[in-house]
Amino acid sequence: MLIDENSGKEKMFRKAALDRRCLILSSEFYEWRHIYRLNKKTNQPLKTADKYPYHIGLKDKEYFFIAAIWQNWIDKETGETIDCVALVTTEANSLMRQIHNSKKRMPTMLPDDLAWEWMMEDLDEKRITELATYQINPTEMVAYTVEKEFKTTGTPSKAFVYDEIPDLSYEV
Repeated sequence: MLIDENSGKEKMFRKAALDRRCLILSSEFYEWRHIYRLNKKTNQPLKTADKYPYHIGLKDKEYFFIAAIWQNWIDKETGETIDCVALVTTEANSLMRQIHNSKKRMPTMLPDDLAWEWMMEDLDEKRITELATYQINPTEMVAYTVEKEFKTTGTPSKAFVYDEIPDLSYEV
């Protein structure tokens, strides 16, 4: 539901989810995996993690849809109106829990039929919540590490191997 079950209050983006749903067309996204090395003296995890970037997409698909919402923001000083978009996130599936292991969430990636449904005006709150929390099957996904400097190298989708991190499991 779009109501916080603990407090009974409306969630922050409830009105946008009810009235201003949209889609983000994407071919890929990136997420950082946190790996905690062990302290050599105490054999306990260090406080600061090493972070490794992953390129994530879908197998055999050039693009996919991410559920999103939009709303206007008005600058109180200038009166300027800016259209803002926020992608919808859901609990991470078994693959994304390994990658986005600090917050354990992922974008709500919708297959074509559910993306179409997400855009319909007559959805009730229960169905909107079901779509917003949809988890794509991890076996449909592909994820691999890229260079830490991927934003500036000009090759953001080129695989890069880090010997020190464990392999991912694609099991459900």
